[in-house]
Amino acid sequence: MKLPLWEPSAERKRNANITRFIGLVNERYGTKFTTYNELHQWSISNLADFWALMWEFGEIKAPPPVMSQPRL
Repeated sequence: MKLPLWEPSAERKRNANITRFIGLVNERYGTKFTTYNELHQWSISNLADFWALMWEFGEIKAPPPVMSQPRL
């Protein structure tokens, strides 16, 4: 297995936006995600919740778009 050329410090990982967003998802929805893959799987299953929280987290100053329901 190849070793990475660089890996961020523990402090940098802790302060990363993705880490903070995962923490907010965990707090808001009672999940216990620790990885991007876990967040990604949740976001696929919970599109409206994911995007609503992303708008809040990103402090987007516009009305959120109306999410249409997927066609079955």
